[in-house]
Amino acid sequence: MRELPKLFGDASEDLATLYLEQEGFGIIERNYFARKLGEID
Repeated sequence: MRELPKLFGDASEDLATLYLEQEGFGIIERNYFARKLGEID
């Protein structure tokens, strides 16, 4: 697995989404603020 950049935002989310899609997950919704609020999507 590739290490994500330490900055949060679209670039990191795009990489994470791409990785999960390659692993067979379907992404329904991406929540940019989940990390700041302590939620797990």
